Parts: sequence; C-alpha cells; structure tokens
Amino acid sequence: RNFSTNGQQSQLRQRCGMQDIHDNSSILAPRSTTTTTTSSTTSMSTTATASDIFRCFVQMLKHDENSYWLDLHFTPMILELSFATMQKDVPVAVFLFDHVPDILGQLGADPKKKKKDGKKAGYRSDVLVNSTVDDLEEDVLKDLCDLYEMDVLFMRDLGFTTLCDQLL
Repeated sequence: RNFSTNGQQSQLRQRCGMQDIHDNSSILAPRSTTTTTTSSTTSMSTTATASDIFRCFVQMLKHDENSYWLDLHFTPMILELSFATMQKDVPVAVFLFDHVPDILGQLGADPKKKKKDGKKAGYRSDVLVNSTVDDLEEDVLKDLCDLYEMDVLFMRDLGFTTLCDQLL
C-alpha cells in the first residue's frame, strides 16, 4: 500500500462538509447548511448523516486506486508501533481498549479520570456520537479495510477478529 502525506487536512475536511469544532483540534462535526428565505422562496436545511461522513472521510483519504493520503490522526496502528519502537525488536503489549481501565488501575492511576470525554454533550456532534458500524455501507467498509489492511493482518495474527476478515 502506498501512502502520501498532505499538510492541508483542513481543506480536505471542508470537502466533506466537516469543520473543526474545537480550537487546535481534529474532532470533526458535520457542517449544517441552513437557508432562510422570504415568502417567495423556500427554506432548506441539510445535515450530513453518519453514512455521508464515513463515505466522504474514506474518499478524502483515498488518493487513487492504489494509494492513500496519510493523515496524522488516522495512521494505521502498525505504523504507529513501528515509529514508537524505532523499528527495534522490543516487546509490545496489544490489548482490547475495554481493558484500559484495568491496566490503569494496576498502574496506580485513576481508571475513571478523563482528560477528554467524547460522550459529553456538545463535545462532538450527535451524528458522530450516535454512529455505529451499521452506518458504514459495504463499499466504504471495504475501502477502510483496504486502508488498514496491515492492521487487519496484524490483528488476525494476534488472534483477534475484525469485520474486515470477511472482506480481505
């Protein structure tokens, strides 16, 4: 898989009708377009659905049929691990995100403390907070699986299953 970098993420996000909702943040929210008019014209309001956002996001990252833009916030996990370990042969623990509170507790940290809470009202748009994997159309899921193919293979090698197993 070929990856390209592009420092113009804001321009790319705008293509999807997305906007940053916090200063210096990459948290995305759908941009709502509302037109108010006089009695001689009609009023129109459109808001992106979760499915629209996911499709546009994948199209935004897909550079062409054989390569993807590499956005710092959506780097495949296997690349992150490679960079973090400086490609040295060192042990790395991989676990389900659900186990983070247990691990934090074992390390003496407060497992309930949050610096950011994505479920807090107003932090993210309701469209994204309430989205599920069911909002992904099959062709979009296939493109996501292609993008993260190396992660899927890595997870499969570790004994984890993913929705991509059936598509790759």
